[in-house]
Amino acid sequence: MINATQPHSTDAEQSVLGAIILDSEARQCVDVLDRMATTDFYHEQNREIFKAMLDVQSDQNAIDAVTVISKMPHHRQYVIDLVENTPGVANVAHYAGIVRNKSKERKGMEAMLMAYNALADESLSHGDKLAQAQVMSRVLEDDQDDVAEASLLSEIIKRRLPELQKLAEGGGDVGIPTGYSEIDRVIGGIQAGQLVTIGARTSVGKSAWGMNISENMAGKGSQVLYVSMEMSQSELADRVVCSQGRANNAMLKDIKNASEADWAAYSRGVMQASQLPIRVVEMARPKVGQIKAYARAMHRSGRLDVLVIDHLHLMNHDHQSEVQGIGNTTAELKGLAIELNIPVIVMAQLNRGNTKESRWPEMTDLRGSGSIEQDSNIIFLIHRDDDDADIKDKALILVKKNRNGESNLAIPLANNLQHFRFDNFAAFDEEAF
Repeated sequence: MINATQPHSTDAEQSVLGAIILDSEARQCVDVLDRMATTDFYHEQNREIFKAMLDVQSDQNAIDAVTVISKMPHHRQYVIDLVENTPGVANVAHYAGIVRNKSKERKGMEAMLMAYNALADESLSHGDKLAQAQVMSRVLEDDQDDVAEASLLSEIIKRRLPELQKLAEGGGDVGIPTGYSEIDRVIGGIQAGQLVTIGARTSVGKSAWGMNISENMAGKGSQVLYVSMEMSQSELADRVVCSQGRANNAMLKDIKNASEADWAAYSRGVMQASQLPIRVVEMARPKVGQIKAYARAMHRSGRLDVLVIDHLHLMNHDHQSEVQGIGNTTAELKGLAIELNIPVIVMAQLNRGNTKESRWPEMTDLRGSGSIEQDSNIIFLIHRDDDDADIKDKALILVKKNRNGESNLAIPLANNLQHFRFDNFAAFDEEAF
């Protein structure tokens, strides 16, 4: 049971209420009324008074001692005492912050107790215990009342000009380079706050390309979190090692007969891959809330610059309709990118119908395409066709959506999937495509 003396500050609660009664139209008091909730107050009497204030406000009347007492005459003397003893309105925001923090601490204690009870409940399976504990931990993650600061356009421009000047002088990309020169020329790198979707049919290489981009970004110093739902950490590690060392992945299937050249390439890959700040977490059909909680924790610790999710259609969308569920998920992921100010890259599956057709994929082939099109800043589709002589041994990256630049482009990459890689061509021949 939670200790009877839970976190609270009687003085701060009374100071907040007294300040609002003294001058409810003061800017500081208006802000407090907008941000606080009745449940933020620990003492029942104070909760009742704050509710009475909200009722007075709802009636479109001014909040003062008379109007508050009219709502609760049984607290008449207490309201008068609040007004007489309040230190004024100057520090009401500070006192309100104390009240809100104490409220969060109480909620935290309750969440931790519920998580403890779930883990101790022998009637639940191991999976259900962990799931309920995770839900309680997300109560703490999601209990955020930080309000985004509005900036004057002139201030934004003032901050922006030096950034553009720096880019003009040194060249480079606006965002984080993908490592693919022609793609970076078109999109200017992947920018913070963007949701980027990589779509492809099964076995075309969306996981490989998503990891290649992760490797390239990590190679330039970005800390990458790769959420895998399809492959184990060991499988992904093998892929990165082969990619970095240009080792033929066939050696992994017949390791006893691997040649010295294979081992030399693999060893080179181990050395290079070990330097990359990529973290891999396996999640089986996670809900978007689980990924958000994990990403927020990593971001707070300073270990997250890019989030990569493989893939959208293996997530638990927690909705009877897949289309609606995917819509909710992509909206949440877009919001997470903006909240943490990082790029979020998500792989996605194409409808199976496209596998039987000899045509290039379109955005409408994405399962749940409406919301993906709406929420994504950039959409890449990967196309390969070994029966087409013009693109055999190549992969076409179709830039189907690019909110800040050119779109409907086909950019060829060298298909080196024997190394789990797509690479730039030595020379880009635009006329050939």
